[in-house]
Amino acid sequence: MNQLKILHVLLSPRAEGTPRLVLDWLTVKSYEQDLLFLSEEGELKDEFEQAGNWQFYNTAFVARFKSLFQIRNLVRKTCEERKPDIVIAWMMGFSPWVLWGAKQAGVNRLIVHGGNPPGDSFIGKYIFSYMSFWIGNLLGSKVICCSDYIRDAFRAIPFLSKKQFESVYNCFQPSKFQLVNPPQRNAFQALMVATMEPHKDHTTLLHAWKIIEQRGFTYTLQLAGNGGLFQELQTLSTSLGLNNVTFLGSRKDVPILLHNSSLFVFSTTHQEGFGTVLIEALASGCTIIASDVPACKEVLKGGEYGKLVPAGNVTALADAIVHAFEYPLDEHSKARNMQYAYEFTPEKMIQRYVELV
Repeated sequence: MNQLKILHVLLSPRAEGTPRLVLDWLTVKSYEQDLLFLSEEGELKDEFEQAGNWQFYNTAFVARFKSLFQIRNLVRKTCEERKPDIVIAWMMGFSPWVLWGAKQAGVNRLIVHGGNPPGDSFIGKYIFSYMSFWIGNLLGSKVICCSDYIRDAFRAIPFLSKKQFESVYNCFQPSKFQLVNPPQRNAFQALMVATMEPHKDHTTLLHAWKIIEQRGFTYTLQLAGNGGLFQELQTLSTSLGLNNVTFLGSRKDVPILLHNSSLFVFSTTHQEGFGTVLIEALASGCTIIASDVPACKEVLKGGEYGKLVPAGNVTALADAIVHAFEYPLDEHSKARNMQYAYEFTPEKMIQRYVELV
């Protein structure tokens, strides 16, 4: 019996949530999985190439608005050659042209990954959503959102088909976080792993850390990740006079960083879609503090598996961090959190995707 073939279409192999998620999918060998990148620029290119799957990196044009028809043609040509059973567009903005190209090549099982909720502006919430999903609906695609929050946010927009939107939680690869020789955990070290873009909220965390240092605590904070705000956040840290904050940049040793830290802080905004790294941190035995936004609340079951702090509240975040260091989780609670995290496997996520199309 032939394996089901999936074609993943990604914007680039950047070191951020969606490409890392696809890398976890590639560990499941019961499906044949191909990769099409609209750009070759990204820190994870080596990891994708090491996975051994068929992959193609576009260098003929830059993926932007004026190249939409080129994107469609590239996807169509790739589908005609590779003959996938399912095509997944892992980005919403270019998804209509990705799906159009796949449909022209005869692929009928089409998916868009909904990784973020609608924007706040009129254009972001309505115009972008209509442009992203009307064509896909006509082509018979499904939009599979990574949380119920995102699914319900799109279903609430007038003139979008509610039947088009489903939800399946993101996954992580448990084996990456089960270290044979884990590093010594630093009892007073906090970590945040996140792309440094506007939909996260490193700024609140840095201001909270200023309060912590002013109170005389010498806890350390590591920030792993890169992005458009990297330099701006470094400048902010310097201007605040922070002494115990380290910017690590993009890292490939996130499991080690998590096992080396006792506290994981996830300061983000309501534009957060899921927060897979929360699951990874739970699996690594970290105490969790996260912004009280819909996605984090959903993943952490309303605070059952981590402390939720009002988003953007600097003092509340500082207080929560100090409390977490002073009153660490017991081993029973850590084991319970880890058991919960191990429910989010790639096998389960892929199976649900396949069932929905």
